[in-house]
Amino acid sequence: MTRHAPRLHGILAVLGLALALIGGPTLPAQAAPSPAPLDLGAAQTYSVLGASTVTNTGHTTTSGDLGVSPGTSVTGMSAGQVGGLILVGADAGAAHADLESAYADAVGRVSQTILSPEIGASTLTPGVYRANSTLAITGSVTLDAGNDPNAVFIFQIGSTLTTASGSSVRLVNGAQAANVFWQVGSSATMGTYSTFAGTILALASITVTTGTTFDGRALAVTAAVTLDSNIFTLTPLRLGTLTASTGGAALSAVVLNGTSTQYATGSGPQWLIVDDRGTGAPWTLTVTATAATSAPGSTELIARTLPIDSLVIDPGPITAGPNGSNPARIVGRPLTMSGTPQVLLSTVGSNPGTYLLAPSFSLAVPPNAFRSNFSGEINASPVNPYVTTLTFTIS
Repeated sequence: MTRHAPRLHGILAVLGLALALIGGPTLPAQAAPSPAPLDLGAAQTYSVLGASTVTNTGHTTTSGDLGVSPGTSVTGMSAGQVGGLILVGADAGAAHADLESAYADAVGRVSQTILSPEIGASTLTPGVYRANSTLAITGSVTLDAGNDPNAVFIFQIGSTLTTASGSSVRLVNGAQAANVFWQVGSSATMGTYSTFAGTILALASITVTTGTTFDGRALAVTAAVTLDSNIFTLTPLRLGTLTASTGGAALSAVVLNGTSTQYATGSGPQWLIVDDRGTGAPWTLTVTATAATSAPGSTELIARTLPIDSLVIDPGPITAGPNGSNPARIVGRPLTMSGTPQVLLSTVGSNPGTYLLAPSFSLAVPPNAFRSNFSGEINASPVNPYVTTLTFTIS
């Protein structure tokens, strides 16, 4: 900043992340590191997979495949209710074989904690848990990943799994349904209007009663899956995080000529967008601005305000990206700021790695500003409330 503009403290860039994690209760101590996930192989795409039959009453929907093997009977389900395919017999044979392998893997894991028969009202951290006989969930059980996107929960249940009506499995602090596995030694029964998360691998049957919602899979190794007006969702596994960071950028000084609008310009150092999710999902960089004002009592700037739309950001192209990407196709255009969120950059897909860009800025300075000379800068942290504020959101 120059001494010619003590009341125009600068232009402020604040980075905000749109990947908020759900807060949870205080964590109990974790005795062992997170285990490796189970490999479901071809069964990965299935919301429901039975061995003898799959039967449904009411209107059940799935976002993934539905199938049965070696059996061939699916009743009460139509193609319009299934987000993927309905596969029976040999067509689901590979998925059934991979389910058997995953079940055997789950049984063979070394348990780290022995559970009581009832785990409702408890909070569990990642690990392998063993219930020697039955396991029940009444109320709510919380699975807390501790902000580890790769956290895995494996439950080994000697005989039956039962959830009470209205019960729930809560996922907090980055826990993901795709990394939760329930290996059941006989059969599983989900209570009415309960909310469940994770993949059930039951040796015998699975009964999902009226109104239960399921973020995950119901996979039965030797018997039937029975459904009744349920909703199955397969939430994709989110790997790693999506972050963005900005650097400072000084704007040029302007000597006012009193007759025309002039522009303070500047180019920032490289901005980084780091995507290590590994999902190929697109990302979007959105910008919001608020007006800049001079300090109370100041006559340095006419009307004490520099309008929001006096600032233009040109992101330029992505100058570098990870291997296999085509950063030249991710090109932003100059954006005149406003008081509502605006997309600065957007992709149709993303390879894991670091993307770089070097934006430039142009700030319109009115001819009737009172001081003869001023400059500004873009910073990475708050400086003063009397500034234009940019908020960057990566999502």
